[in-house]
Amino acid sequence: MLKNVIGKKGAELRKLANRYINLDLDEVAKFFKNPNFEYRYLGLSILVLKYEGGNGEVCEFALKYLEFFDHWRLSDMLALKILGKSLLENGNWEMLLQLAKSKNRFIRRTALISTIPYIQNSRNFDDVLEIVQYLLEDRDILIQRATGRVLREIAKRNSNLITKFIEKNYKSIKRVTLREAIKKYPKPLQWKIERGVFKPTF
Repeated sequence: MLKNVIGKKGAELRKLANRYINLDLDEVAKFFKNPNFEYRYLGLSILVLKYEGGNGEVCEFALKYLEFFDHWRLSDMLALKILGKSLLENGNWEMLLQLAKSKNRFIRRTALISTIPYIQNSRNFDDVLEIVQYLLEDRDILIQRATGRVLREIAKRNSNLITKFIEKNYKSIKRVTLREAIKKYPKPLQWKIERGVFKPTF
């Protein structure tokens, strides 16, 4: 196992990962099982490089180790750099819905954040909103913030759709989620929506 990894920043670990891009996947798995965050971050950074290099096994491999990505920085990196990009290629929404049903908060967050690369490359958000709807009443603030972030990403492209979604779900949407979703709206409109006052979007 590598030494002098603990205490290194994310940028340093990502740079270090370049040295180990040819490491076998079974060896990469040893990083995930290390209790120290830096080792798991390094291992995931290696996986990202492998995925970007065209290794088709990476996505399925990563799914076997979801329980070890127990920090939002890890779950978000996995979601944005691997699972989300795989979703663009394969459209495996059923897999994401299964992740959304997990008892593990970080896995549920992974399901949400994985939709962002798709949102950034699409105009149809029905599948995304199905996952959002499933987690809309989640009591975990980590999930509430992620749900709001996903709604905000959609709102950048179709604010009317999200305003209507919020209006429809106003009684059940968590306040944290609501504020995250509309924080790029004009302040007067934010103020009205937070109080349940709706009108055509700007």
